[in-house]
Formats: sequence, structure tokens, C-alpha cells
Amino acid sequence: MAARDPTQPRLLEGLAHATSGALASAVAFSLLFPLDQLRLRRQCLVRGELPLATSTTMRLLKQILKHEGVRGLYKGLPTSAFAIVVANFFYFFYYNLLRQRLRTRDSGALRTIAIPAIAGVMNVLSLNPLFVLAARLRVARQGEFGSVLDCLRKLCHEGPATLWGGVVPSLWLVSNPAIQYFVYERLKELLRYHAKRANREVSSVEHFVAGAISKTTATIATYPLQVAQTLLRTQRPPRVNQHWNTEVSYTNNTTDPKREAVGAPSLARSGVSPCNSSSSFEKNSATPLVKREQTISTESTSSDALKSYKGMVECLVWVWRERGIGGLYCGLANKLWQTVLTASLMFAIYERLAAVSLNALRIKHQSAVK
Repeated sequence: MAARDPTQPRLLEGLAHATSGALASAVAFSLLFPLDQLRLRRQCLVRGELPLATSTTMRLLKQILKHEGVRGLYKGLPTSAFAIVVANFFYFFYYNLLRQRLRTRDSGALRTIAIPAIAGVMNVLSLNPLFVLAARLRVARQGEFGSVLDCLRKLCHEGPATLWGGVVPSLWLVSNPAIQYFVYERLKELLRYHAKRANREVSSVEHFVAGAISKTTATIATYPLQVAQTLLRTQRPPRVNQHWNTEVSYTNNTTDPKREAVGAPSLARSGVSPCNSSSSFEKNSATPLVKREQTISTESTSSDALKSYKGMVECLVWVWRERGIGGLYCGLANKLWQTVLTASLMFAIYERLAAVSLNALRIKHQSAVK
């Protein structure tokens, strides 16, 4: 009888965790995708790039439904879901493989923080172009890309700087899952301690709450980096911006509302801050809402409307100077709703899927030993 490879069970466990994590994240992300779409659009409004004359979430939602229909809320879902599946598969695989490797060498808080960070860096370096592709498809103007392959071809033509746009804030954002998993593991240990004393198992609701708390903490701590990441991933090179400036100039000379939707408005020039409250928006509006939207949509575009950044620091400094603290945290409420609910659902589903997968592997291993 051939000797069994001692690393095989460890590898299979890593694959079980990776598959469970990828499936759980895909289900949770897809169910709550419209919330993430609103978050992305609001972050882009910091630059004044998207032709949506609105500041609040409800007005943004109405504008998307008006100009793009329900499909606008799901624009780019297939590519984004695929990116999430791939990213989470490799992340969970790296995470659990590293955790098993380092289990006997180190323990405690340092290992809990270091392992998610290393896994996150490996993920970012290998998958950043895929997320740039997904982001550009989600904010694409009508007719900008014919298909996913057409978008990929144009991004490759724009060069490596485009494909690796936002990689620096993405690397810094490795601290997000590190914070998240550190808080989650500490909470899970606490839940297991109390569950053991009560002679019961930790429930899915408790995993849900632990996931929500951990993700909220991580999101608030790193949100300005996420704004910079979005702006850098969705920005277009100067030559592409020049093309859309030409489109805007043509748009501003027409009264066709469908053509008006193509242009890129300058919210700053119109006197409307991207993150104003609903009451502030009403105060700045001396005309009915429909007329006000038309005024903003047909306004000439300033250089800031299609602002491009050379790097993360320049992006953050520009947002701070032009938009203030509100710009750095624009869309935070949308992000919290989306990311907390997604993480909570993902952890709850993941724990159940992982338990089923690992139990199946243990049964198979025991049968093979016998």
C-alpha cells in the first residue's frame, strides 16, 4: 500500500475553506449588489465624473432608474461577481494555508494580524487588473464598451498604469481584512467560550453579529483609502478624457435629455457638494427638481469633472482640499449597509459550508484509514 502524503489533508482543507468562502461571498455580494453600485457611484461623484445631478442616496437611486432603468443597478454584476469569487477563493486559500503553516510556530494577536495581511497582499498583486476591469464596466458611459472583451482590450491599450490603477491604496487596504479578521477571531473566541460554558454550539445569528461588528470597525478605519481606490480605478487617461470632453461639449449644445446623460457634470461648479445632505440640496435649489437636474446636466464641464490623479497621495490631498472630510467619507453609509450585510451573510454562509465540507473530508479520511 502506497504511503499517504501527509500534506494532502491540509491541502484539501485549504481547498474546502477556499471554495466555501468563494461561494458564500458570491451569494452575499450578488444579493446586495445594488447597494454596492450606489456606493461606487457616490464615490465617483466626489470627482464629479458621473452625469447624475444628485447628492443623496435616494436621488442617486432615482437618477439611475430614470436614465438607466433597473439594469443600471446591476451594471457590471457578472464581472464583479466573478472577480469576487476568484479573489475570495484565493484569499481564503492563502489565509487558511498560511494559518496551518504558522500554527505551530506562532500564536496570538501577531499571527491573527499577519496572516490576513500576507494573504491580502498576495491577492492584490495577482488580481488588481480584474478589479479595474470590473470597476470600469460598472461606471461605463453608454456605448463606451461593446463587451467585456472590448473593455479589456481598451484597458490593455491604455497601458499598465490603467490595469494597475489603485494598486497602492489596495495594498494599504490589506489592513481592512486584517482588522476585520482580528476583530472577528477575537469575537468568535469569546462566543465559543460562552457557548462552551452553556454546553451549546455558536449559532449562525452570533456569527452574523460578529461579522457585522468586525466589518464595521474595519470599514470606518480604512474608508478614505477605499475612496482613493475607486477614483484611481475608474479614472481615464488624459487622451480618453479629451474624447469625453468633446462629447460633453457636443452634449451641452443640445436639449435632448438622452444626450445630456452622456456628459460629465461638474457638481462643484454647480454649487452642489457631492455629499450634501438632502436639506442642503434643497436650499441650493431655487428651481424645481427636474429643472435643477437639467441645469446641472447641461452645465459646461470643468477640469475637475474629469480629474485624473498620478497616485494615491495626490488623490487623497485633492479630495481633502476640494471636498473636505465629507469627500473622504462620501458614500460611507452606503458602504456600511452593503459591506456589513455582505460580510455578515458571507460569514454565516461560510461557516456552514465549511463545516459541511470539512465533515465530508473527515468521513472520507476515516474511511480511507480503515
